[in-house]
Amino acid sequence: MAIVDVSPFQKCIGPASHHQTHAKVNTPKTTTRLKNTTSQEEKDDDDTAINKTLFRQSLPLSLQPRHNPRNTLFREFYDAGEIPIAVAHGGGSNAVTWRVDPASLDYHRYLPLFFDGIREIDHPYRLLSVQGAKQLLAVRPEKVADVLPQVILPLQNALKTRDAPIVAVAMDILRHLATCEKSIGQMLVPYYRQLLPILNVFRNCDCLKVTLNVLSDGSKRDGKELIGKGRSAKSLRVLVKETLRVLERVGGEDALINIKYMVPTYESCVAIAER
Repeated sequence: MAIVDVSPFQKCIGPASHHQTHAKVNTPKTTTRLKNTTSQEEKDDDDTAINKTLFRQSLPLSLQPRHNPRNTLFREFYDAGEIPIAVAHGGGSNAVTWRVDPASLDYHRYLPLFFDGIREIDHPYRLLSVQGAKQLLAVRPEKVADVLPQVILPLQNALKTRDAPIVAVAMDILRHLATCEKSIGQMLVPYYRQLLPILNVFRNCDCLKVTLNVLSDGSKRDGKELIGKGRSAKSLRVLVKETLRVLERVGGEDALINIKYMVPTYESCVAIAER
């Protein structure tokens, strides 16, 4: 403990003032401690940013994320209060609530907006767009066929970002889209040339792992596991294989030849099951 030199004038004052003197002396120590803590946190953030940059640079060029501007129509319309969906606080990590019955919405207007939002990584846009798109596909699947051409471009744009969390979400939405109604799987076959090239890029990617259990933390990147950790994390290679198998099962007799045209190394899951 540091020895404080007390002047004769301070010795003549009462003990209360003496304590105040000590308090004044100790205050800078607390401030210094807070500054040191802040400096350490800033240093940790800088180290994390450096590690993320180094990890991203270590990826092959084909796997590195592309520019993804935060100018989605979903964000614009949601901020303007024109999309009737909100986060359901206290209802679970991925819970959303609707201000109107989603079955009554105009799918030609709203479904493409939700698909455009799946390339968001910021909260709450990411959570709302992904969960909203899934629920719209499930509530009125008979409406999806008419609006299918309008959702292909935003889905393609999400895949083209080559950002692992966004690519994983886009493949998840693609699987829901292909299976939401019986005829949609075959209707998707002509669009394989727009959707499958990026899946071919990530077909052997084991170094990037993601999980879709928590959609609110898409902007949190921690080393190789970009969203979440633990047993729920899957490599993009596994997710690509799952997506292609779903497309083959629901795409009809022309699905396999069109998949192999875009992903030549793909092996038919139907043929394997028949052996």
